[in-house]
Amino acid sequence: MYWPYSGYPADAQFRPLEVPYVETRRHPVVLAGPIALLTLPPIVAAWIYYRATIPALDGKLLLTLVAVAWLIAGVQFLHWLHGWFIVTQGRVMLFSGVLGQNKAVMPVQRVTDVATTRPIPRTLLGYCHVMIESAGQDQALHTVRFLDQPARVCQVMDLITDRPLAPVGVEPPAPLVPIPEERSLPGWWLVLLVAVLAVVAVALVLGSATGNA
Repeated sequence: MYWPYSGYPADAQFRPLEVPYVETRRHPVVLAGPIALLTLPPIVAAWIYYRATIPALDGKLLLTLVAVAWLIAGVQFLHWLHGWFIVTQGRVMLFSGVLGQNKAVMPVQRVTDVATTRPIPRTLLGYCHVMIESAGQDQALHTVRFLDQPARVCQVMDLITDRPLAPVGVEPPAPLVPIPEERSLPGWWLVLLVAVLAVVAVALVLGSATGNA
Protein backbone atom coordinates (compact mmCIF):
# COMPACT_ATOMS: atom_id res chain seq x y z
CA MET A 1 0.00 0.00 0.00
CA TYR A 2 1.52 3.33 -1.07
CA TRP A 3 0.50 6.88 -0.19
CA PRO A 4 -1.63 8.61 -2.86
CA TYR A 5 1.17 10.80 -4.22
CA SER A 6 3.86 8.11 -4.38
CA GLY A 7 3.58 7.84 -8.16
CA TYR A 8 2.73 4.12 -7.88
CA PRO A 9 0.77 2.80 -10.89
CA ALA A 10 -3.00 2.68 -10.57
CA ASP A 11 -4.80 -0.61 -10.04
CA ALA A 12 -6.04 -0.45 -13.63
CA GLN A 13 -2.47 -1.13 -14.81
CA PHE A 14 -2.61 -4.65 -13.32
CA ARG A 15 -4.60 -7.68 -14.37
CA PRO A 16 -6.83 -9.73 -12.06
CA LEU A 17 -4.81 -11.93 -9.66
CA GLU A 18 -1.58 -10.29 -10.84
CA VAL A 19 0.75 -10.10 -7.85
CA PRO A 20 3.97 -8.04 -7.82
CA TYR A 21 7.01 -10.07 -6.77
CA VAL A 22 9.23 -7.01 -6.81
CA GLU A 23 8.26 -3.33 -6.97
CA THR A 24 10.96 -0.72 -6.65
CA ARG A 25 12.09 2.67 -7.86
CA ARG A 26 15.59 3.60 -8.85
CA HIS A 27 17.99 4.10 -5.96
CA PRO A 28 17.91 7.62 -4.43
CA VAL A 29 21.52 8.04 -5.58
CA VAL A 30 20.04 9.18 -8.92
CA LEU A 31 18.72 12.25 -7.08
CA ALA A 32 22.25 13.63 -6.81
CA GLY A 33 21.68 15.62 -10.01
CA PRO A 34 18.41 17.27 -8.88
CA ILE A 35 19.96 18.09 -5.50
CA ALA A 36 22.89 19.74 -7.25
CA LEU A 37 20.46 21.81 -9.34
CA LEU A 38 18.66 22.86 -6.16
CA THR A 39 21.74 23.91 -4.24
CA LEU A 40 24.53 25.00 -6.59
CA PRO A 41 22.67 27.69 -8.61
CA PRO A 42 21.79 29.77 -5.48
CA ILE A 43 25.44 29.63 -4.38
CA VAL A 44 26.70 30.70 -7.80
CA ALA A 45 23.99 33.37 -8.11
CA ALA A 46 24.83 34.80 -4.67
CA TRP A 47 28.53 34.91 -5.50
CA ILE A 48 27.88 36.65 -8.82
CA TYR A 49 25.41 39.12 -7.32
CA TYR A 50 27.67 40.21 -4.46
CA ARG A 51 31.09 39.82 -6.07
CA ALA A 52 30.82 40.22 -9.84
CA THR A 53 30.97 43.65 -11.46
CA ILE A 54 28.97 42.90 -14.61
CA PRO A 55 26.01 45.35 -14.65
CA ALA A 56 23.89 43.13 -16.91
CA LEU A 57 23.73 40.38 -14.29
CA ASP A 58 21.11 42.00 -12.08
CA GLY A 59 19.12 40.27 -9.36
CA LYS A 60 16.05 39.52 -11.48
CA LEU A 61 18.07 37.71 -14.14
CA LEU A 62 19.88 35.64 -11.53
CA LEU A 63 16.61 34.75 -9.79
CA THR A 64 15.17 33.69 -13.15
CA LEU A 65 18.14 31.40 -13.82
CA VAL A 66 17.84 29.89 -10.34
CA ALA A 67 14.09 29.33 -10.86
CA VAL A 68 14.76 27.57 -14.18
CA ALA A 69 17.32 25.29 -12.50
CA TRP A 70 14.84 24.51 -9.73
CA LEU A 71 12.13 23.75 -12.30
CA ILE A 72 14.43 21.26 -14.06
CA ALA A 73 15.28 19.68 -10.71
CA GLY A 74 11.58 19.35 -9.88
CA VAL A 75 10.85 17.61 -13.18
CA GLN A 76 13.76 15.20 -12.60
CA PHE A 77 12.45 14.43 -9.11
CA LEU A 78 8.98 13.71 -10.51
CA HIS A 79 10.55 11.38 -13.08
CA TRP A 80 12.16 9.47 -10.22
CA LEU A 81 8.95 9.48 -8.18
CA HIS A 82 6.89 7.98 -11.03
CA GLY A 83 9.55 5.54 -12.22
CA TRP A 84 8.65 2.04 -11.02
CA PHE A 85 10.18 -1.31 -11.96
CA ILE A 86 7.65 -4.06 -11.25
CA VAL A 87 7.84 -7.80 -11.87
CA THR A 88 4.72 -9.91 -11.46
CA GLN A 89 4.19 -13.62 -12.02
CA GLY A 90 3.56 -12.95 -15.71
CA ARG A 91 5.03 -9.61 -16.74
CA VAL A 92 8.03 -7.33 -16.37
CA MET A 93 6.94 -3.67 -16.35
CA LEU A 94 8.73 -0.33 -16.31
CA PHE A 95 6.67 2.78 -15.59
CA SER A 96 7.86 6.33 -16.22
CA GLY A 97 6.54 9.77 -17.01
CA VAL A 98 5.48 12.95 -15.21
CA LEU A 99 2.28 14.39 -16.68
CA GLY A 100 1.50 11.23 -18.62
CA GLN A 101 2.46 7.67 -17.77
CA ASN A 102 4.65 5.53 -20.01
CA LYS A 103 4.55 1.78 -19.60
CA ALA A 104 6.98 -0.74 -21.08
CA VAL A 105 5.84 -4.35 -20.72
CA MET A 106 7.44 -7.70 -21.48
CA PRO A 107 5.79 -11.07 -20.80
CA VAL A 108 7.90 -13.35 -18.64
CA GLN A 109 7.66 -16.06 -21.31
CA ARG A 110 9.56 -13.85 -23.79
CA VAL A 111 12.54 -13.28 -21.51
CA THR A 112 15.42 -15.33 -22.86
CA ASP A 113 18.28 -14.10 -20.68
CA VAL A 114 18.77 -11.91 -17.63
CA ALA A 115 21.99 -10.39 -16.33
CA THR A 116 22.29 -8.44 -13.10
CA THR A 117 25.25 -6.24 -12.26
CA ARG A 118 26.09 -4.90 -8.83
CA PRO A 119 28.85 -2.29 -9.21
CA ILE A 120 31.59 -1.62 -6.68
CA PRO A 121 29.64 1.14 -4.81
CA ARG A 122 26.88 -1.38 -4.00
CA THR A 123 28.42 -2.11 -0.57
CA LEU A 124 27.91 1.52 0.42
CA LEU A 125 24.79 2.44 -1.53
CA GLY A 126 22.99 -0.81 -2.39
CA TYR A 127 21.74 -0.86 -5.98
CA CYS A 128 21.98 -2.99 -9.12
CA HIS A 129 21.64 -2.83 -12.90
CA VAL A 130 19.44 -5.31 -14.81
CA MET A 131 19.93 -6.33 -18.45
CA ILE A 132 17.07 -8.25 -20.08
CA GLU A 133 17.27 -10.02 -23.45
CA SER A 134 14.23 -11.02 -25.46
CA ALA A 135 14.79 -13.21 -28.55
CA GLY A 136 17.91 -11.24 -29.41
CA GLN A 137 15.96 -8.03 -30.05
CA ASP A 138 16.42 -4.63 -28.43
CA GLN A 139 13.44 -3.24 -26.53
CA ALA A 140 12.55 -0.64 -23.90
CA LEU A 141 13.36 -2.98 -21.02
CA HIS A 142 16.81 -3.95 -22.25
CA THR A 143 18.71 -2.14 -19.47
CA VAL A 144 17.34 -0.72 -16.23
CA ARG A 145 19.98 0.96 -14.08
CA PHE A 146 20.31 1.93 -10.41
CA LEU A 147 17.49 -0.24 -9.08
CA ASP A 148 16.90 -0.23 -5.35
CA GLN A 149 16.42 -3.47 -3.33
CA PRO A 150 19.17 -5.31 -5.26
CA ALA A 151 18.87 -8.62 -3.37
CA ARG A 152 15.13 -8.83 -4.04
CA VAL A 153 15.53 -7.80 -7.68
CA CYS A 154 18.26 -10.39 -8.31
CA GLN A 155 16.22 -13.10 -6.60
CA VAL A 156 13.13 -12.47 -8.74
CA MET A 157 15.08 -12.10 -11.98
CA ASP A 158 16.77 -15.45 -11.31
CA LEU A 159 13.33 -17.01 -10.89
CA ILE A 160 12.19 -15.58 -14.21
CA THR A 161 14.89 -17.48 -16.08
CA ASP A 162 13.78 -20.72 -14.38
CA ARG A 163 10.10 -20.14 -15.26
CA PRO A 164 8.62 -21.13 -11.87
CA LEU A 165 6.12 -18.26 -11.77
CA ALA A 166 2.40 -18.73 -12.34
CA PRO A 167 0.83 -17.17 -15.45
CA VAL A 168 -1.20 -13.98 -15.18
CA GLY A 169 -4.79 -14.65 -14.13
CA VAL A 170 -3.84 -17.71 -12.11
CA GLU A 171 -3.48 -17.62 -8.35
CA PRO A 172 0.29 -17.45 -7.64
CA PRO A 173 2.02 -20.04 -5.49
CA ALA A 174 3.11 -19.38 -1.92
CA PRO A 175 4.63 -15.91 -1.34
CA LEU A 176 8.28 -15.64 -2.20
CA VAL A 177 10.51 -15.55 0.87
CA PRO A 178 12.67 -12.46 0.38
CA ILE A 179 16.45 -12.56 0.65
CA PRO A 180 17.73 -10.10 3.27
CA GLU A 181 19.31 -7.04 1.75
CA GLU A 182 23.02 -6.52 2.32
CA ARG A 183 23.96 -3.86 4.82
CA SER A 184 24.33 -0.54 3.07
CA LEU A 185 23.90 3.14 3.75
CA PRO A 186 20.17 3.88 3.27
CA GLY A 187 19.71 6.02 0.21
CA TRP A 188 17.48 8.53 1.95
CA TRP A 189 20.12 9.12 4.63
CA LEU A 190 22.63 9.82 1.90
CA VAL A 191 20.28 12.26 0.19
CA LEU A 192 19.49 13.95 3.53
CA LEU A 193 23.20 14.28 4.33
CA VAL A 194 23.95 15.86 0.95
CA ALA A 195 20.96 18.20 1.32
CA VAL A 196 22.01 19.33 4.81
CA LEU A 197 25.57 19.99 3.66
CA ALA A 198 24.24 21.91 0.67
CA VAL A 199 21.96 24.04 2.84
CA VAL A 200 24.86 24.82 5.18
CA ALA A 201 26.99 25.80 2.20
CA VAL A 202 24.25 28.10 0.86
CA ALA A 203 23.83 29.71 4.29
CA LEU A 204 27.58 30.30 4.65
CA VAL A 205 27.87 31.83 1.18
CA LEU A 206 24.84 34.09 1.63
CA GLY A 207 25.97 35.10 5.13
CA SER A 208 29.46 35.92 3.92
CA ALA A 209 28.14 37.86 0.94
CA THR A 210 25.69 39.84 3.07
CA GLY A 211 28.38 40.68 5.59
CA ASN A 212 30.68 41.98 2.89
CA ALA A 213 28.01 43.89 1.02
